[in-house]
Amino acid sequence: MHISDIEAALRQAVHDLRLDLSGLTVYTEAATGPYCVTAAIANLAGAQKIYALGKDNAYGTVQDSFVATMTLVDSLGIENVVELVSEKNPNDLAKTDILTNTGNVRPIDRGTILSLSKQAAVIPLMYESWEFRPTDLDLAFCRESEIAVAGTNESHPQVGFRDYLGAMAAKLLDDAHFEIPGSRIALICENSFATTLETALRLRGAFVRLIRAPRNCPVELFAENDAILMCTSPEGSPTVIGSKSNAIIAADVLAEVSPGIKIFQFAWGGSIDYDAAKQAGLELWPPRRLPIGHMGILPSDLGWEPVIRLQTAGLKVGELLARSRRRGASVETAVQELEKTGFGKRM
Repeated sequence: MHISDIEAALRQAVHDLRLDLSGLTVYTEAATGPYCVTAAIANLAGAQKIYALGKDNAYGTVQDSFVATMTLVDSLGIENVVELVSEKNPNDLAKTDILTNTGNVRPIDRGTILSLSKQAAVIPLMYESWEFRPTDLDLAFCRESEIAVAGTNESHPQVGFRDYLGAMAAKLLDDAHFEIPGSRIALICENSFATTLETALRLRGAFVRLIRAPRNCPVELFAENDAILMCTSPEGSPTVIGSKSNAIIAADVLAEVSPGIKIFQFAWGGSIDYDAAKQAGLELWPPRRLPIGHMGILPSDLGWEPVIRLQTAGLKVGELLARSRRRGASVETAVQELEKTGFGKRM
């Protein structure tokens, strides 16, 4: 996207969600690529102050993240209230109202939580509650510290993020040169993405068998399929495909009953015993081993707009929680009020 188109998408998302961060201090990430948008969204929504934390990572250096973030912020032509930081300073965290659970800010550990001295400080997850990974956030200590935490309802009509899930699944299959029309796909998905993904694949001409409980499916069932699309929950789910001793579906038996079947890991890493699957000769896509709890394709693989919608929605969850807490609401009441709006869900 051209920067003018990115700016237009930012303004549209802030307008659609009526995001208003005036009087609030936001602590988020400085990042590269489409994920550099969060600080700009907060700035556009009138935040009083924004701390943007950069880190060296697989996507670039600290300096890369600073340049990408500030290029976008400066292009907005409004007052710049972003401060770039390269480490978590307790003094900055002590001033924070909204701490985003974004990549460079994670993990949010006990030390980070202890530094959130404001009683009204809140932590919005920038994804659905059921997608939560314990390695991201010490949820038990947040509860002990009376820090409100909630996930984003990606299905909210003003968010519209679910509209992108089908395109993400299609791109995952297209990248492997898999022909979707006329194919037979087993969709293993026990979470709320199931219906969206099933509908999207059917609309693209696939014959889809939705499997919500793989424990109840004999491996012979997959003999009828050309592919399996995996979308299990990120934490606490059993290994679905692997060795006979550690998985629901034995990889070697699957390879025998369905020669040539392709296994697509939409989400999340950890649901497949990679070594056992490869040893059995199964074709996996993406071919790399996914870290536990990570997706095989990201919203950013479709471009900037899905990320903009999702990050704006996460900040909206933060706004609503923070306003409630500032009015003196308890954590429980703040979460209840959030859920009534439909924008977020409790943990």
